[in-house]
Amino acid sequence: MDTQAPQSHRLTCRRAIFAMIQKLPSLRQELLSDLLTYVKGMSPDILTPEMLRFGKHLIEFLPGESDGFASSLLEHALGWISRSFAGSDLLEARTVKALGALLPVRTIFAF
Repeated sequence: MDTQAPQSHRLTCRRAIFAMIQKLPSLRQELLSDLLTYVKGMSPDILTPEMLRFGKHLIEFLPGESDGFASSLLEHALGWISRSFAGSDLLEARTVKALGALLPVRTIFAF
């Protein structure tokens, strides 16, 4: 994810990827696998509200199929938030709000 890209560009990308997952069920597992690989390889210092909102929508749309992705995204997000709270950097309010919106959705799954 290009964190330097304008927010509108990241939003468009999020919507496009989600639309592909919705409209192309034959490619869904491949797309989910690619997303999982991407999340696992992300820098621990990167977390955007768009990424979290995408995760929330994916969990709501595919509760059973998105478990691996959801777990990896939450693990990444919780690592990011713990480092951020321990540091002196300012937290972006949009990211913290998006994380808060994601957590209640994920609690419907057993850990």
